[in-house]
Amino acid sequence: MPVEMVLINSYSMLLY
Repeated sequence: MPVEMVLINSYSMLLY
């Protein structure tokens, strides 16, 4: 699902 990918990407960017 694209929504999950976007959520994961956002979280990753925030973490990094």
